[in-house]
Amino acid sequence: MERSIYFKNGMPAVRLESGKGVCCKSNTPAEAAAIPLGNQAPVKESNLKPAGAREVSASALHCNEQPLEQHARERIHELAQQNRILQQANRNLTVRLEAARRQDFYFFINSVREYALVQTDVGGRIVSWNPGAERLFGYRRQEALGNIFTELAAVGRDAAAPSAADPGFSAGDEPAETAGWMARNDGGRFWARWITEAVYDESRSPRGVAWIIRDETARRHTETAIYDSLAEKNELLKHVHHRVKNNLQIIISLMNLQSGRIEDRRMLEPFDETRNRVQSIASIYELLYRSNTFAAVDIAEYSRLLVTDIIRSHRMQERIATEVTGNGITLELERAVPFGLMLNELVSNVCKHAFQDRETGTLAVALHCEYGRIVLAVADNGGGLPANFDYFRTSSLGLQLVHSLARQLRADIEIEVEGGTRVIVGLPQRIKEDDA
Repeated sequence: MERSIYFKNGMPAVRLESGKGVCCKSNTPAEAAAIPLGNQAPVKESNLKPAGAREVSASALHCNEQPLEQHARERIHELAQQNRILQQANRNLTVRLEAARRQDFYFFINSVREYALVQTDVGGRIVSWNPGAERLFGYRRQEALGNIFTELAAVGRDAAAPSAADPGFSAGDEPAETAGWMARNDGGRFWARWITEAVYDESRSPRGVAWIIRDETARRHTETAIYDSLAEKNELLKHVHHRVKNNLQIIISLMNLQSGRIEDRRMLEPFDETRNRVQSIASIYELLYRSNTFAAVDIAEYSRLLVTDIIRSHRMQERIATEVTGNGITLELERAVPFGLMLNELVSNVCKHAFQDRETGTLAVALHCEYGRIVLAVADNGGGLPANFDYFRTSSLGLQLVHSLARQLRADIEIEVEGGTRVIVGLPQRIKEDDA
């Protein structure tokens, strides 16, 4: 055996060589100092190694370490086992989360008692029934499940009930709200209002219908009582308007009888004017009696009726062609009466003065709205006003009444004299409560 010395980690080491292999021995500083270097062969330069060097033969590596492939296989097996553990933990977590969600939903469904929450399958059979449904219908959950809901609650007799089996029941359907009578277990019934919505699975295939139902019997009774009371009051008000109209017609009839005894033309003319004014008021109540609302009067329709009556009372229907335009313009009763009186005076003034020198003529009454105002225009193609006539300063009772009614209506008056006379009256379409 040949022995040589080299340095490992800064310390001398003994190297023994034989035909069977190499054996290395490291020495401590004390052992190194005890090595009799003088009796040994000199250290060869080729055997000197850098600090920290380690010399191991291939046969030693094969004997002392596991093969790399075996180590890799063991590591892969270990990682696969850890992966299976993580997957199982993930499945367990998913199951727990789903159970928690189901528990929360169960608590939610079972805490709702004011509303009946019902779910039916595509065949209309009950698959979910909450305590609110038990309270409302009187069936326990075990009694209700599996029954066809529309038959159990007698739905569909007063209102159509949806079915997920219908071909037209598609994913685009919006939630539908319906009201109708439903039956209880004890044979009674209640007025229900419900919302239905389709239930779909992940593939958007119909799974059934969800029902949210509430008992509104008390509310329906209250609404019915209110409607009955309102109908009664409307009927009473309609009767009052009818009586007012009849009383005014009685007054007009008495005036007609009295005018038949008057021979003086000058006395008869103001008598007829007063009768026409009463007729204009009576026409309003006649319209209110015939209409479905008492809050406002359609003044376009009223103007057509009034103009016809005035022309007839002056016996001018053969001489004057009339035209009344305008639709959908209304005034409340408080302003409709002064409006009618003012229109009566303007039309009567045309009948008395516009066509004194002509056999025929035209009278146009136009109504329209602009900028929040109602505009009334009364125009004729008669002889016009005298050159020195002041429309706003006149002793005529009729025109004085027009100005007074215009102030009452907060209206403005304009006069145009060209090819006849045109009077334009503009009044607010709505009166603010502070100005009323």
